[in-house]
Amino acid sequence: MRRPLAEPNLKIPEGRGTPVDGECDENYMYNPSLEMIGALNGYFPPARLKIFREMAADPNIDFLIRKHPEGGLWGYLMHSMVPMKDVEYKFTIPILPGQETLQFDGWVHPDYRGMLIAIFASNWVFDRRRKTGHKAIVVAVRSKDRTAMRFHDRFGYKSIGTIKHYRVGKLRWNKVQMDGR
Repeated sequence: MRRPLAEPNLKIPEGRGTPVDGECDENYMYNPSLEMIGALNGYFPPARLKIFREMAADPNIDFLIRKHPEGGLWGYLMHSMVPMKDVEYKFTIPILPGQETLQFDGWVHPDYRGMLIAIFASNWVFDRRRKTGHKAIVVAVRSKDRTAMRFHDRFGYKSIGTIKHYRVGKLRWNKVQMDGR
């Protein structure tokens, strides 16, 4: 799915207040330290945390952790500025370097879901990417992830292709088909 950055930032739904209003600025977004990645320990298996550490060290990946002012963890977002290979499924989503950025992972802490964290963080990333001259955000959303599909549909992302995963015994392969930008 793709969303042009020429479109305005996401709007907060009418009548929705949240304890994080007014707190979506650079003071609460951090490039993760090993300690911050360790805070994800109870939510992800060790193999996934290892991947997080590798991604935090990659200069082409913008890995941002959003923290509560009192120190709690709200969630994270990851973007790549260049085409990258998915670590788990071994496919590459083609993006136009310098023009598009790939949002390939994001998570909101269960205690803060429904508090508009994803909207605030998305707007923050949109502003950050506009400043670097990017023209669009591309996301890979699993068709079975109904919550993510609704979120991205609701906020103007349009389908630009499909990724099909195939498995026969131990053999796995993928087909990425881009229908258009």
